[in-house]
Amino acid sequence: MSKVSIRQLREAIERLPSGPARPIAGNEYRARREQWLAWLRDYHTPGYYGRQTGTPRDARYAYNHLIGVEMLLWLAEASGISASQLAKARAAARVAPSPQAKSAAVRKIIPWKTIETALWQGDRPHLRAPAPSAYLLTWNPKKFDWTDLTSLVRKIHAGRPGELRWSCGNTKRIKAGDRIFLLRQGLEPRGIMASGTALGAPEADASWADRRRQALYVPFQVDALLDPEVDGVLPLSQLQDGPLGEVNWRTQVSGISIPDDAAAELEKRWRAFLAGRGQRQPTLPEEVASPASYYEGAVKEVTVNAYERDAKAREAAIAHHGFDCKVCGFDFESAYGKHGEGYIHVHHQVPLSTINKRYKVDPVKDLVPVCPNCHAMLHKGSQTLTVAQLRAIMKKAGRRGG
Repeated sequence: MSKVSIRQLREAIERLPSGPARPIAGNEYRARREQWLAWLRDYHTPGYYGRQTGTPRDARYAYNHLIGVEMLLWLAEASGISASQLAKARAAARVAPSPQAKSAAVRKIIPWKTIETALWQGDRPHLRAPAPSAYLLTWNPKKFDWTDLTSLVRKIHAGRPGELRWSCGNTKRIKAGDRIFLLRQGLEPRGIMASGTALGAPEADASWADRRRQALYVPFQVDALLDPEVDGVLPLSQLQDGPLGEVNWRTQVSGISIPDDAAAELEKRWRAFLAGRGQRQPTLPEEVASPASYYEGAVKEVTVNAYERDAKAREAAIAHHGFDCKVCGFDFESAYGKHGEGYIHVHHQVPLSTINKRYKVDPVKDLVPVCPNCHAMLHKGSQTLTVAQLRAIMKKAGRRGG
């Protein structure tokens, strides 16, 4: 598993049971979950103790440096750590001589890897897998003449698929499913002009600036692209406040990481900016619709596992299969009338995580309509079930399958 960010840990803790509300000696919190969330919310600020904020810290670092034995024990218990491990950790903490030693004693019995596994790799459907990271690529028109920009913009605006292979500096951490934002630099207007999703890890090739040298390039599927001279850009002036203020928008280096809180805010402002100009927006709900080809690319983790897929492929699948859930037979329009008309999830029967390459989707064969409950059950656990397997489980449990 890749590094878990502070935001991802906070999101996981938000989904844990709060436990009884009662005053906690020495502070204003009434539940350990509330205490954890408040602590993580301000983790990248100096805080009460004047933390250093220059280097972004991940969840593992935060867990390993927390001095708070009851917070550690609460997280372990709420995450589902066994009673025997918890008892050992409590016993070790009791005989430790100081707060620092007590916390270290708990971590020795329950290390971060155990917490990480319990939160994201165990059989816990109410928790979400770590979300993708986000990265900032740059384009300076004074240094690189993007000759096919106009034709690619027209292609994206028409809803057709578009891909770019862009220099990402020395960054090797980008993985399939990570969010990519493209920043125009060098000339006005300066700002965000494109977004997309990485299709794989960076690969070395001859540098665009000097063919005698090597450079890293990341391939990504473009979901929004503006022509700065015609459409404008999301300007730097709108990227200076709140968590966006943490990002170096004047960077000349491609491939810098965007902190999670800043990435979430950027996504929101970017979508609003596109909507204000009548532009096609990136689609990032639970069922992700990618551009208009039947090619599928990057894996994206959401509330249940889902994959970026083409809207037309989805439509073709529903046109063939209909709107009934192919596991349980549920039909939203029958249950909710006009309000439920046309609503259904589409399940990808060949998970891209088992394919490890891009391929052309057969909408009839590879995609099947399922209700949200059955979709969650198909993805529950480490192995995705087939529709037939889930039907068999329902039959064994005495429920009717479709």
